[in-house]
Amino acid sequence: MMFNFIILHLLRAIFLLVARIFPQEEPPAEQLAQGREKRILLVATTAIGDTLMCSPAIRAVRQARPQARIVAMVDRRRTELLASNPYIDDFIIHPGKFKKLIPLIKRLRRERFDLAIILHANDPDSVPLVYLSGAPVRVGWAESRFAFLLTRPVPKRNPPGHYIDLRGDFLAAAGIPMPSRKMDLFLPSSAEAEAAQFFSQVKLSSSDHLLGFHPFGSYPAKCWPMDLAKDFCSRVVNETDCRIIIFGGKQEKTAAEELASAFPGRVVSACGRLSVMAAAGVLKQCRAMVTTDSGPMHIALALGLPTVALFGPASPDMFGGLDSVAPFVPLIVPLDCPRPCLIKVCRRHYCMRMLIPEMVMSALRKTTS
Repeated sequence: MMFNFIILHLLRAIFLLVARIFPQEEPPAEQLAQGREKRILLVATTAIGDTLMCSPAIRAVRQARPQARIVAMVDRRRTELLASNPYIDDFIIHPGKFKKLIPLIKRLRRERFDLAIILHANDPDSVPLVYLSGAPVRVGWAESRFAFLLTRPVPKRNPPGHYIDLRGDFLAAAGIPMPSRKMDLFLPSSAEAEAAQFFSQVKLSSSDHLLGFHPFGSYPAKCWPMDLAKDFCSRVVNETDCRIIIFGGKQEKTAAEELASAFPGRVVSACGRLSVMAAAGVLKQCRAMVTTDSGPMHIALALGLPTVALFGPASPDMFGGLDSVAPFVPLIVPLDCPRPCLIKVCRRHYCMRMLIPEMVMSALRKTTS
């Protein structure tokens, strides 16, 4: 951590010097052909949910600039989420923090972008890369350590708004409206085929009453306790004709299989068995989704699935569904704890433990009635 801290401060000092010696200020307004940008770079190099929350902005840029070449710089692990998006012309793969910088910079400069917008990026090299791309108009967070390299820094809202609306703020700074906040997810045929193969393997059919379930989270405080998850599955099995599919990654495989084994024939684990897009293909066949605040929640919302979302440390006002085409029911228990809460592991875990199965079942009935 100390090494990274030193490196970041050293880089900041270097770029401060470079920016003074070789300033790349935005051209005067009369020289800017706003609305006529021919090449636009959109940067989205974060997690599944963050990437999907960029999709309304991506669609809005295409609608506002139909003739432009739109290139997305995306995390190498998230490219599949946008690979079939018809609003994107090409991709530049972000290989990871400070990796393969020389070929990456060469590719960025070769595109000769007129406008670059950082929609969401946690990587500290994102703003320097946009600066080095040579784009004359550069939009991003005003709170970035490297905000001095941007021509149009955008301050965060106070109080914080929804993260989709924050992306709308970036577009507004570039003179681009965002008329809809609905998320997009376009499935390739390969994902549909992989989903069909999974259904065959577990002896399920899209005609079954399927319920998606994701009790896990990106860190422990976001997870629904397994005893409550098991109680919920028991209620679904005993009170409905639904069959449950548990979604998650390889790291959740053991816990999911243990949970599924308690309800043979009625609960199936897909954890670690499918690519992200294939999992989306399976989820698309479900009647509804019960999930924590997580990537799978955003996938369900982007697919237009009725969704019950369990919010603990985070707030649906910042991460919930907006302009959803299907019912979205966020569940959150009022507590004295601040939200968003940054504690990764909580001993009390009241925010999730007080979301009892009866409450979740009631919300599920509302979404599917």
